[in-house]
Amino acid sequence: MALLVDGAWCKADDLQAYDGGATTVAAEEGIDLAAKMVLSEQWITDRVDAYLQWESTLTVVNAVVDEPLKRWHLSNVLAMVYRDASFSQANDRFEKKWKAFEQDAAKRKAEYLQAGVPFVGNPVRKPSPPAVIVVVGEQPAAAYSVVVTRVDGAGREGAPSEVTAVEAAAGNGILVTAAGLAENDRWNVYATDGDGACRRQNDDALDPSVMWSLPAGGMSVGAQVRSGQVADGRIRQRRILPRG
Repeated sequence: MALLVDGAWCKADDLQAYDGGATTVAAEEGIDLAAKMVLSEQWITDRVDAYLQWESTLTVVNAVVDEPLKRWHLSNVLAMVYRDASFSQANDRFEKKWKAFEQDAAKRKAEYLQAGVPFVGNPVRKPSPPAVIVVVGEQPAAAYSVVVTRVDGAGREGAPSEVTAVEAAAGNGILVTAAGLAENDRWNVYATDGDGACRRQNDDALDPSVMWSLPAGGMSVGAQVRSGQVADGRIRQRRILPRG
């Protein structure tokens, strides 16, 4: 699972799957979907942080993303979209959808908190996208997609970075550099030269200053990149019994 604070919980495709008309309405009404998704993430992050500090000694830095959180987030975004659309057009249909998704978001929030906020005791942040440059090599022409992960001193691996994609002509290869790592961090590189999943290319985690280059033998078929850390548990609401 990825950390809440790493952001980018969902993509536009997820929103489209949740409500088939959302992207069309946003385009027609000049609503910035990306901005709404960021705003929703910030709003929910603040509320999860307050919840965790009330119910535990943790903060939102420890929280990880799960499906109930995504459903709450998507409903909240859609409520924002249709609210703006209803104000723009004074359209009764948009207002009904706004209210429906507002109610759905409240329901999804309740379900999320009832299930409990999943957390990790030792969070490992998602790194910045890697720098990938084309260099002289021995590979056929290919389109490469590369992600990296951060590994802490205890060997815990976080969620993958965003993808860096490059195209290389025949007779070339690639050189990958991680960015923004601390001195005690290590990193892994996952890549593909086709449409398949990114797979691990290094055996041992690499030092921050080390650059990884595609070997003459081509891509390794290592482990497939994972979504992040496994939750250590969930923080559920305390049930306070009435006195007497």
